Amino acid sequence: MHRTFKGAAIALALSHVFSAHAAQDEAAIVVTATRQPTRLDATLADITLIGRAEIEASGHSTLPEVLARQPGVQVVTRGGGAASVYLRGNADSHTVVLVDGIRIGSSTLGSADLSQLPLADIDRIEILRGPASVLYGADAIGGVIQIFTRRGEGPLRFDGELGAGSRGTQRAGAGLSGSNAQWSYALSLGSERSDGYNAITNPKATAYNADHDGYRTDRASGRVELQLAPGHAVGASLLHVSGTSRFDYADAWSMPPIQAGYDHRYNQVNEATNAWLRNRIGERWTSTLRVGSGTNDSRHRKSDVLTDRFQTEQRQIGWQNDVRLPLGNALLAVESNDERVTSTTLYARTGRSTLGLLAGWRAEAGSHRWQMSLRGDDNSQFGRKTTGSVAYGYRFTPAWQLSAAAGTAYKAPSFNDLYWPGAGNPLLMPETATNRELALAYTQGLARVSLTLYRNDVRDLIEWAPIAPNSFVWLPSNVARARIEGATLAGEHRWGAWHGTASIDWLDARNAVDDKTLRYRSRESAQAALSWRGGGWRAGSEISIRGRRYEDVANRVDLGGYGLLNLFIEREIGRDVVLFARLDNVGDRNYLLVKGGTTATAPDYGVAGRSIFVGLRYAPK
Repeated sequence: MHRTFKGAAIALALSHVFSAHAAQDEAAIVVTATRQPTRLDATLADITLIGRAEIEASGHSTLPEVLARQPGVQVVTRGGGAASVYLRGNADSHTVVLVDGIRIGSSTLGSADLSQLPLADIDRIEILRGPASVLYGADAIGGVIQIFTRRGEGPLRFDGELGAGSRGTQRAGAGLSGSNAQWSYALSLGSERSDGYNAITNPKATAYNADHDGYRTDRASGRVELQLAPGHAVGASLLHVSGTSRFDYADAWSMPPIQAGYDHRYNQVNEATNAWLRNRIGERWTSTLRVGSGTNDSRHRKSDVLTDRFQTEQRQIGWQNDVRLPLGNALLAVESNDERVTSTTLYARTGRSTLGLLAGWRAEAGSHRWQMSLRGDDNSQFGRKTTGSVAYGYRFTPAWQLSAAAGTAYKAPSFNDLYWPGAGNPLLMPETATNRELALAYTQGLARVSLTLYRNDVRDLIEWAPIAPNSFVWLPSNVARARIEGATLAGEHRWGAWHGTASIDWLDARNAVDDKTLRYRSRESAQAALSWRGGGWRAGSEISIRGRRYEDVANRVDLGGYGLLNLFIEREIGRDVVLFARLDNVGDRNYLLVKGGTTATAPDYGVAGRSIFVGLRYAPK
């Protein structure tokens, strides 16, 4: 850890020049850090809150674009538009993704594709970095990303957006929302499509096809809640996203192996359904019963012929009890998750279930804050797993807080790891992790600066490897260990009409067995944004820098670093109507995010290059 923490010490000396996680006032409320509403400045977790206003102001088109601008987050996209998100250098499969408290994702892949979740339906995003299995169960070794869909407030209002941009990109959406003494409601519909670009850049690649790999996404979301009586409510929500993306593909197992000329399409449907009953039982006890389902249905078509289908359904039930104590708040919860897989691939098992029990306590007294949680999960495949966490914070002035935390987490093997025909290993054990972190935070009005140092040791890491050099047969095993340590310095400040944010990340993510850097993780990364608002105008710029990364586990293929500059501007042209424009990759930088292998015929996945998007947004305040 010595090299990382030398950089951290320098960062601490310079921290006063930065301004933290997404700009929020001291009254901002987050849920994901504790599973209970908590003031942002009172949390002991490394968490970012991105509100609706910030999402709209950013001008970004996709959720991965928003996430990539956040501290401690690295995003990699590849052919077909799929995005992998690495929290603090952990694998994308080590992040739990929730929509209104409901898990989504693929049980066969073991991860969720965030590129399919539309920004237009999102009210806010909460990013919890660090182990969170004690709060959310299996897979939360790296953290949790929770999406909250839009809800209705105030009189009936309509909103909409219409825009177009480079490469035939078109986006349109509309919604309505509102509330009264008993009801709150929201409904949103939309669609986006693009001709895309040729994702594979090297003509020698087996899968190369000089066409444009476009996409189309259709979405719908709705939310309704009824107040039965003071303190008692029932509600339901739905998010449905259907997308089709074209991509270049070559099947090495076919004869002949080159099939890039076919029209390969990837159809994916993601859906989260949710119903809840919330009751305030006395002055100190609130009970919430939640029933929901997360569905991921992925289909690969070759020239309109279905070749593969993988469907995951996660049926979830949870009962959470929040109890206000004479000192602090207690959390008691029981929840179950029943996973079912339907596929054209024949798996030896197609289902498993998990029952979890959770107890937690958080409190503060004077300048002291603490949080403790303990959880037990009983998995039908792997038996019982126990996770825990403890955090303590000391506020030595009204603005400064020093905190320390430790926690454990685990990741269940995916169905592909366990049962892929001819390759899966049913004897795999869950991955486990132990994390320690130390944080110093400054919060004063709208300014927040934080420095977080962390180390996460992951054991029994599942790694796929060839059974012999250059073999086409790969098998998974619990052979690897990962040592992930780093530091994040982040800050934000508002002064007059100006708003600035900045963050710097130092990351040393290594395989502890051979001391090689984990794939796709940049050792250094930084980002900053500066905007100005006045006279009906808003304009700004963003800069993002990523250090070198490696394509392969042996660290022989260097993808190199890159830097990007983006510009945006908007103008109020009428009551609640905004004309906006965004120019991404101003320098038209050409760089690689992913190289699909180490041979000359492996695909190089490039980026779109310079892009512009212009649109109109109607959003009554």
